[in-house]
Amino acid sequence: MLRRHVEKVVSDEKKWMITPEGLDFIFDSAEIGPPGAGAANVIVPYAAIRQVIRSGEQLDALAAHGSYN
Repeated sequence: MLRRHVEKVVSDEKKWMITPEGLDFIFDSAEIGPPGAGAANVIVPYAAIRQVIRSGEQLDALAAHGSYN
């Protein structure tokens, strides 16, 4: 069931963003927590996804430096 929620979030561009720390996924409270608890953010650090980031792409540069700068 959690996998279905993760797939739903990943496929919705409004539910994730690129941050200096990593990819930030935003889940509704009913997706991974008790109803009414509010949204929950899960940040996946670039180090954890480094092996699936395409070399030479913009995300690759962010992952290498760990920030936008």
